[in-house]
Amino acid sequence: MSSIPVDVLNAVTQCNEKVTAVEKEIEEFTNQVRIDFRSKIEPLFDKRHLELEKIEGFWGSAFVAVESPLMGLLNGTIDPKIVRALTDFRVKTSVRDGSICRCVSVTFRPNMFVKEGTFSRELDPSVNTLSLQPILWKPGTEKARTDSLFRFFSPECKDIEFLERALTEFDELFQNPLLAFE
Repeated sequence: MSSIPVDVLNAVTQCNEKVTAVEKEIEEFTNQVRIDFRSKIEPLFDKRHLELEKIEGFWGSAFVAVESPLMGLLNGTIDPKIVRALTDFRVKTSVRDGSICRCVSVTFRPNMFVKEGTFSRELDPSVNTLSLQPILWKPGTEKARTDSLFRFFSPECKDIEFLERALTEFDELFQNPLLAFE
């Protein structure tokens, strides 16, 4: 093929610029729809959460249920023991600089793996950590620290693929917790 005529090259370049502009416009529109959607469902999640709090052990059961989206991330020997101490779980959405950010938090009662308390990690859409209330592992739990789903809440966890997958599955479980029991 010989050289491309200048007028064709210019026409293709203009077309590509217009395509890019449309893609950007649609991306911004879609992001705004997501923000509006999350702002409408967050109060409903809060209301539902108050009801689910009445069921002792609900979130622990949801984490290890056969249909739980988290099953693929759970360490089969360690995590079921840790989950028994789980008393609360949330995924909260916030908007920062026009982007949806999500904060996952877990609360544990006293147990042999982690100290009692609430631990959280907030991530932006690029999976950058915005805030971290790290999990406090007890002495002698080195294997759990590296193999557990709950390493998500450790500052040492920088595996972007794992963080992204865990965030997605935490969010899926929180949005549809009863699906874990189907």
